[in-house]
Order: sequence, then C-alpha cells, then structure tokens
Amino acid sequence: MIKASRKIFGVSLSEIVERDFNDCHGLPSVIWYCFMDLRLPNRIKVEGIFRESAQKLEVDKLRQQFDNAPTAQEVRLIGEGLVERGVHQVACLLKLYLNLLPNPLLTYQLYSQFISCSRCSDVEKISKLRQLVHILPQVHYNVTYFLLRFLRQVSRHSESNKMKPYNLAVVFAQNILHSSESDFDSIMTDSLIAVQIVEILIESFVDIFVDKPVSIAISSSQRKILNKETVNE
Repeated sequence: MIKASRKIFGVSLSEIVERDFNDCHGLPSVIWYCFMDLRLPNRIKVEGIFRESAQKLEVDKLRQQFDNAPTAQEVRLIGEGLVERGVHQVACLLKLYLNLLPNPLLTYQLYSQFISCSRCSDVEKISKLRQLVHILPQVHYNVTYFLLRFLRQVSRHSESNKMKPYNLAVVFAQNILHSSESDFDSIMTDSLIAVQIVEILIESFVDIFVDKPVSIAISSSQRKILNKETVNE
C-alpha cells in the first residue's frame, strides 16, 4: 500500500489543516513550532531575527526533514528540536513556508483590494483592512491572526532585535501579500504599497482583529501561550 504524502511545504493551508487538524492544533505544524521556538525570551530578542539570513543549504535540509517525516510524531520531534537550531534558520524556515504557499496568506483573490487600501484615509484604511481580513478563508484568517500577533510581539522587542513594524513588513510583505501577475512594473509599484499595508496590519493589530475570534483546535493552556503578549519579561 502506498502511503499518503505528508508533504508540508507548498501545500494549501486548507489541505494541511484538514489532513493534520489534530496533529497541528488547527494551524500548520511548521508555523506552530516556529512560533513556539521564536517566542522564547532568548530567541525573540536576537538582533535581526527575521532580517538576517541563514545558510540556504541548512534551511533546505530542515524543510526536507519536515516534508519527509512519515508520521505526525516525527514532525513533532523535528519541531521540538528547532530550539537546537540557529534562530535565523528557524526564522528563514517560517518565511520559506509562507512564501511557498500556493495561495498566499492574504490570498490572490483579495490582493487588489488590499493594495487599494493605500488610497484611503488613515481611518478608512483600518476599517477597510478589518473588512478584508474578516472575509479571508477561516484557515487563512487563523494563520494571519497569529502571525501578525506574533510579529507585533517581536516589534515590542525592537530595542534589542532592531525589528520595528516597518522592518518586519519589509521582510514579510513579499511572503504574504503578492500578486499572481508577473508584470515587473506592477510588481515594483505594488511591493512598496504591500509593505505599507503589512506595516499597518502589525501596528493596528488590535483595532483590525478585535471583533472576530480565531477558530483553532487547541487547549486553553495552548491558547494562553499563543495569546500571551510577553514572555517572561
């Protein structure tokens, strides 16, 4: 009997969560374990946590380990072992996972609407962004919620890690908000706007996500960990 593939990278969020719902708490396992690792006090404060690169070969090896893991238990062991990896390896792994999604986190379908928010007033931007994130597919919304909340936590340590909301937006916009079109001029113009939009999503997280709960299968203790604003500060 041929075993079903447990590939993780490059697979749609809906497929991953439907397949491994109980194994990864309703979130993709790579994201869960990266969050759990990078939020540790000695990790989240590392300078250039998401700006600095890691050796591509090592990140690719780590990706292959996740993709080739035959069972959920093996994935868990790899994930729990991330703490033994360099901070920048784990950070690059998270960025790579997001970049390889077949439909970006903020989706191709809503891309133009997110970009059009740049033409709104500051107050209108918040209102429009709130509307847009609330119509994301539920699994995209869940991951977006926890990613942006985590990035907001990272930015609160900017005195140490030198990663303010703008710096984080520069890094993550290209991974979570991009078009399916390949026109170079449009890409260059929109990429600057995308950075502005992601920066607002991080800075105004509370205002944007205030009135819609996430829907993931985690225990109350796990939810407390994910929702915690600070870690042993």
